[in-house]
Amino acid sequence: MAPPIDNEILLFRQIGEGNEIAFRKVYYHYYRQLYGFVLKTVKSDPVAEEIVQETFARLWENRETLGEKGYSAPWLFRVAANLGYDYIRKAANEAKFFHLLSATPGEPSSNNVTDYIEGVQSNHLLHEAIDRLPPQRRTIFQLSRLKGLSHQEISQYLNISENTVKNQLVTALKAVRQFMNDATRIFF
Repeated sequence: MAPPIDNEILLFRQIGEGNEIAFRKVYYHYYRQLYGFVLKTVKSDPVAEEIVQETFARLWENRETLGEKGYSAPWLFRVAANLGYDYIRKAANEAKFFHLLSATPGEPSSNNVTDYIEGVQSNHLLHEAIDRLPPQRRTIFQLSRLKGLSHQEISQYLNISENTVKNQLVTALKAVRQFMNDATRIFF
């Protein structure tokens, strides 16, 4: 973590009051440290830069509550770390689902024919499970699991509350898992 700057607490209070000069001072002091910190996690220059920008955007967006919550440099690093981990989780989930969804007949991804057949069957079952969801739940599931959007992004996109997104996603995941489990017992 970067060494604190002179009057860090004062600078964060000033940011809370909307002082752009204080924000710039914090930005220029911590940008490189945050960038290096995030880059170790995400291993991608553009992604690290985007995460650092998002971290500072969140600082500015939450500036009115700075005094209440006592934001400071550790808060910046915690936000950056959480955004980095979210990115990795989304990328892993997206890769997993795209792998399942990309299996097509005639293009086996492994030499083992049985694995390939099971993969195609799983792909078909996954599509069927998703198609059986009610329209809004299906949309939420696809935005979250296939597009990698956060609950907040989905709630803004669909103009519904984050709790609704969370509840619908939990219900959708249970339904998809149950359908896949039930179908797997029948077929395999």
